[in-house]
Amino acid sequence: MDESPYNIRLATPADADTLRRSIRFTLSSPEGKGQRKQYRDGVERSEVLVLEHSEPKDRRRTIDGFLEWHTRIDGTVTIRDAGTIGDEVKPGVIKRLVREMLRIYQPPLVRAKTRRDQEVWTNIFRELPGFEPEGVEYARPYWRILWAWSAERAREQVPRREVGRPRGGR
Repeated sequence: MDESPYNIRLATPADADTLRRSIRFTLSSPEGKGQRKQYRDGVERSEVLVLEHSEPKDRRRTIDGFLEWHTRIDGTVTIRDAGTIGDEVKPGVIKRLVREMLRIYQPPLVRAKTRRDQEVWTNIFRELPGFEPEGVEYARPYWRILWAWSAERAREQVPRREVGRPRGGR
């Protein structure tokens, strides 16, 4: 059986430097401007996931995206940053990383903030089951949407398949 070309894993200290150099557009810096963030603290806390793919020709692994969060003592998670390689955000990569973090750590509550004027980030959280807008805040010079996720809400929003009924069948 062939190995999957994609892998999601916790970031290593070497990855922190790669993320800082390679990823330009992130949740915390959606326009790609300003000082690039240090990811070392998150890596040391084991709170950064990376999605990587392998190159079939030389078996080299390349990072496609990352997700950084912080877990409070009560288990509540705050998504701090996320991003993908390239000139635009790849929503599929970010959604996959968020779903994997939720699956592995099973937090009781997850919070995130997106700038209201950044539709790509707003749509990512709008399309993930369990996330709903909780409010808005003004942090000069932008309005931000506050998102909250709960497992209960995610279960309610994911349609259940009928047992014994094939997909696409009648």
